[in-house]
Amino acid sequence: GMEPLSHDGNVTVRIVYSIFDTLLRRDFMNPLEGGGSRLVPALAESWERNAPNQMTFKLRKGVKFSNGNDFTADDVLYSFERRLDPESEAPLKPMMALLAISGVPVVDDKTIDFKLKQAAATVLHVLAEYTMTVVPRGYKRFAGDVSTQIGSGPFILESFTPGSESVHKRNPAYWADPELPYLDEVQVIDFADQPALLNALKGGEVDAIVDVPFGEVEALSQE
Repeated sequence: GMEPLSHDGNVTVRIVYSIFDTLLRRDFMNPLEGGGSRLVPALAESWERNAPNQMTFKLRKGVKFSNGNDFTADDVLYSFERRLDPESEAPLKPMMALLAISGVPVVDDKTIDFKLKQAAATVLHVLAEYTMTVVPRGYKRFAGDVSTQIGSGPFILESFTPGSESVHKRNPAYWADPELPYLDEVQVIDFADQPALLNALKGGEVDAIVDVPFGEVEALSQE
């Protein structure tokens, strides 16, 4: 599935991260400097913990969604309304334990507060999870039309065949760096089993794979 709040395995996670952004992210680009444990700004350019259960996020200016609309605090509010409303199409129960809709007040277009129900030391890491991606107000889960999958990530979804593959084209308006992403197009393929996955890599059908079985690592590194 395409819904950022549903989990269909590592393939879905990579599709989601290519299209959508989070307020902050793990720094996988610099593994020797803390890697996945270090948090860096994404859609939030800075944040401050005002109290054990309260934080203020300053949102990045100049960010646009793939449909050309500006990214604002109202989009963050809408994204969390979808997670915190048990009657919404995609509620996220673990987040409901930490936060209520009333606890996400918009200060202005580029400032939003988070007032937690209780102090949570790991909340910043939770906000970097792929289930915490920000979508524009009015976003609906995927129902066959890729043009509805509007995000601010490095790629724009061009086609999607559930359980098979998705094709992503470069987002020319990506906010992070004028040179990013480096690729014009990425194809994400969902293989049915690990032998097929490994054979595709060995045969040069794909450039990279995830979930390599530990027992195959040494043999692959020698090929």
